[in-house]
Amino acid sequence: MFTFAPCQLRTGLRLILRQTILGVKTQRVSLQIPSDKTSLIIARDLLLIACYTGMAYIDAISVTQDNLSYDEQGSLWLKYKRKKTMVSTNRPGVQAVVKLIPEAIELFDKYKDAGLPTLLTREQALSALTINVAKQMFIENERGSISVGKYADFLLVDKDVLTCPVTEIHTAKPEATYFEGKKVFPLLNLDE
Repeated sequence: MFTFAPCQLRTGLRLILRQTILGVKTQRVSLQIPSDKTSLIIARDLLLIACYTGMAYIDAISVTQDNLSYDEQGSLWLKYKRKKTMVSTNRPGVQAVVKLIPEAIELFDKYKDAGLPTLLTREQALSALTINVAKQMFIENERGSISVGKYADFLLVDKDVLTCPVTEIHTAKPEATYFEGKKVFPLLNLDE
């Protein structure tokens, strides 16, 4: 049985050792997904990218080739502004710089396509944040997409995320949020 062994740093931060992550990779039984389950493979790969880089999903789905650069020693670096920070604070994102380990480079290469501005297509990115999350939690029969018989959990945003540039999806601002069919944001006026 595999268990994570986080280390305590002087700063109070917790981290997972590279050897621990590599241990997960070697336990193929728990990470094997049938090849016809593309959405689950993408969800797994995004999780691994997050583990290898410290990125949030919202950052991983909008990485472009411009975010990757080599230094003088030939090491590949990922440089990006944290969109999670931008969204939650409404301020410019914090600059993050991460030296990529070989496993992360392998995943970035897997999704590299000269015709795409980002690692994932728009559909893959949106699925990664909706139905794929539900699948990871084994609740796809209840949530993750709008279908008859499922809970009505959805978000109305101020732009069409199906037509705006992929690199701007994260800037969509919420106008209303519905949870189990009830409007929960903005909060309803008690007089309504």
